[in-house]
Amino acid sequence: MAERYPHVHVLGIDIKPQHRSNVPSNYLSEICDVNDGLEKFYGQFDLVHTRFTAGVFSDPQAALIEMERCLKPGGLLIIISASFLISEDRKTMYPLYTQANPQGSWFQRSAIGGFPGVKKLGVDPRLLEREIDKGLWNHELLDPSSCTAALITPPIGPWATSLNPAEAARLKKVGEYWRNNILIVHHHWERVYEASGRSRAEWELTVKNVDEGAEGRMFWEMLINLQNFASLVIMGQ
Repeated sequence: MAERYPHVHVLGIDIKPQHRSNVPSNYLSEICDVNDGLEKFYGQFDLVHTRFTAGVFSDPQAALIEMERCLKPGGLLIIISASFLISEDRKTMYPLYTQANPQGSWFQRSAIGGFPGVKKLGVDPRLLEREIDKGLWNHELLDPSSCTAALITPPIGPWATSLNPAEAARLKKVGEYWRNNILIVHHHWERVYEASGRSRAEWELTVKNVDEGAEGRMFWEMLINLQNFASLVIMGQ
């Protein structure tokens, strides 16, 4: 975001430091836990965006309200939530890797293997899904007429194609984007793996196989289901 829009100021918050080189001058980062509140940021931003945080919020409704309070009047809240169980279509889950099924997905294995760790950390990822299912229309600070929602099922990897060259190029770009995006997210699952009681060696083996598989056919003919919400804030805090 900061690289694409150099004229804006971008703030990223996380519970752990993010060590990156070549950070744009218009980007700042702070260590902060949304579960503890965001009062210091109230009323400061034109856009607030959160993605793939189903296993983060102990109280999703309270977390979303805190984000809304960080916006200026007329500001925009964008939420992206995903089911990380990759599928062959919207209903058929792709099999995970096991010794008995070496053709299965290491990423699927990692996603399923992390569920116990999420629960041990005191977070139920289904709570955010339920909150999103209810929608944002009844949130006090939001303009219900501006609330929109969509379920998107993009390809993972550059396998999707079309007879139309322009559309084929777009599908390839989308697939490559989501493959790279998922790999970045996966590298942040280490804490969940630790909470699951799995060894460091097993985590490193999983990362190695997921990364190597992504360069081959691991994500070919696979999909991910995304829920997208956006709304304008009509009152400031």
